[in-house]
Amino acid sequence: MKQSIFLFCLLVVQIIQAQVFPYNFSVDQGTYTPLTNAVSANNGAVWDDPAVQAPLGFDFQFFDKTASTLYWYGGTAFNLFGVQSDPTPLIISYGSDLIDRGYDNGISQSPISYKTEGTPGNRIFKMEWSNAGFFDDLTGSDFINTQMWLYEGNNKIELHFGPAQVNNPESFYLYTGPLFGFMDSYSFSEDDFDNLWYLVGPVNNPTVKKISGVESFDTLHQTVNGAPGNGLIYRFTPGMVSLDDADQSDMQVRVFPSIVSHLLTLEIPDELAAAEKDMRYEIINQMGGRVKHAPVTSTRMPIDVSGLPSGLYYLSLYSSARIIATQKIVKQ
Repeated sequence: MKQSIFLFCLLVVQIIQAQVFPYNFSVDQGTYTPLTNAVSANNGAVWDDPAVQAPLGFDFQFFDKTASTLYWYGGTAFNLFGVQSDPTPLIISYGSDLIDRGYDNGISQSPISYKTEGTPGNRIFKMEWSNAGFFDDLTGSDFINTQMWLYEGNNKIELHFGPAQVNNPESFYLYTGPLFGFMDSYSFSEDDFDNLWYLVGPVNNPTVKKISGVESFDTLHQTVNGAPGNGLIYRFTPGMVSLDDADQSDMQVRVFPSIVSHLLTLEIPDELAAAEKDMRYEIINQMGGRVKHAPVTSTRMPIDVSGLPSGLYYLSLYSSARIIATQKIVKQ
């Protein structure tokens, strides 16, 4: 099972292509309800890196791609586009090495199941790992329950957490808790990635941070603090930028007008332009697709957006070292 730095432990879904994290992350508390009348994904077999295929029952859009089937291949990873492309975008929905608690005796104790509920246009695909154990649990006493929900229409993603017992977290997690996050481009062949956005801090109120490239992975020393408790919900809603490392103190950067039909203006103070190297801007649509980008060539730069469809967009200003600022704009 120990295939690579990420397939060691991941419940992973292909999902994201934008270089800006185009989700509003929020935390909620609810009642965890085990799935009933669901389709078995492991069919009573003990599992460790199983291969599963599950129809969603609807088209689920990830930015500029659409999927109707979920494919689960080795390393507890998901591929929603039917092929293991390389490189590929990923979402990490539970970063730990899970295994069937009955693996040693050959009798499954950790069912994996899925179902699609709701009426057309408002359906939810739900997949559950029930009573899942940890590969490195020598006592066999620790377990988690978790579900991933994919929403039709708004393309929202939720991670739901149920009853859990994690007595030896230092044995099961590489960091302070499970790794939850998104990669914009992961290469299976090179075991490398472009950007990883991940949750860090108090497990009941984490924030989003980012690292770039496998060479920066040793800077990731902390994730969430501990295992999520019963009833906790992590929600990722498309359409908003939520970046802990976007320095919103640089509000002297101006993008105007915020409601535009033809021409935007990007205005950058001279001192900022002198301090930052290789600045560029990118415009991202609500689905995370990059629709326009260019180097910054002046401190007061016109940007023609007349060819963009009406809707909500995000303009981000980058330098070679960081994301400087992000602003929401509405194209009329």
